[in-house]
Amino acid sequence: MSQTVHPHDLTLHLHELFEKLTAFQTILENESQQLQQHDIEALVSLLPKKQTASENINQLVLEIEAQFGLPSNLNELASHSNFVSQPQPTQQTLIKIIELAESCKNLNMRNGITIQALDNINAQLTNLFTDHSATPVSLYNASGVKKQSGGHKATLGKA
Repeated sequence: MSQTVHPHDLTLHLHELFEKLTAFQTILENESQQLQQHDIEALVSLLPKKQTASENINQLVLEIEAQFGLPSNLNELASHSNFVSQPQPTQQTLIKIIELAESCKNLNMRNGITIQALDNINAQLTNLFTDHSATPVSLYNASGVKKQSGGHKATLGKA
């Protein structure tokens, strides 16, 4: 069903989406900084903000889709017949939104990869110190002979 899309209403929604994405990008940049600084408390405090911002963006995109009969996928929206007929400033705003959304996606993926890597390192160190490794770790005994960590407690040294 094709609807007439009022340019002013769509432009207002797109500007709101741009502002929400900009705020989300700021949260992601803060998350990245906190990861670099290893500030766990600050990271934990960012999580509710990040979740709320993400939900608000998703809700707005769904509203745009429902109210204007436009696809929620930004790349599909850019080539949609109702959108192509919009004024040039509205189309330019969408291009900025697509670029910003891509930047947010990349930054979020980078942060996620960093968190996963840190989690893996922590798990490996915990397993090494408790001798409960999921994958064998090569250790060296006091005389420098290589051995596999196994079913006994590893001693860290002599007293």
